[in-house]
Amino acid sequence: IHRHGSGRELISDQEIDQLVRKVVPEGVLRVDLRRIRSELLEHDYIREARVRRLLPDTLSLQITERVPKALARLEDGTVRSVDEDGALFGTAALFRGSQAPPLIRGLAEDGEDAAAINRRHLAVYQTLMADLDRLDPQLSPVVDEVLLSESEGARVILANSGTTVFLGREDYRRRLNLALDLIDAV
Repeated sequence: IHRHGSGRELISDQEIDQLVRKVVPEGVLRVDLRRIRSELLEHDYIREARVRRLLPDTLSLQITERVPKALARLEDGTVRSVDEDGALFGTAALFRGSQAPPLIRGLAEDGEDAAAINRRHLAVYQTLMADLDRLDPQLSPVVDEVLLSESEGARVILANSGTTVFLGREDYRRRLNLALDLIDAV
């Protein structure tokens, strides 16, 4: 088996070999490449897999791992990583940023529309984070969680007070600054 893929960190060569060997009989001539690919894609950390037969006796695997872009709190309270496709995978331990970003709540955990909903929510989350941090002082550190809703837009829970602030669908930084000024005044 010849494995390649750039920057693989989450899944070891041994794990990949185990997954492949489950569905590969002796020799590569009669191997079902689609079945191997399906088996690989069942792994939580694998985003994409390409499988090719290289005669006379080699399988070539190109593996693309999921890359954590954010962290999400699920309905049961567990925290999982989220990739750029909005897929939930692994645990919070996979996120290797210098500081964990505010958690996302409101992602779809299952259902046929989950991927599309989560991609939209992740885009809103990334826009919100960029808006909060586009000027000094950066405001994302004051946010503990971002609650996303298709109907209401974004709300944030402040890290120090646990206060929920409704931000809607635009002008996130301006609205959060107004709320912070109001809280300071009280």
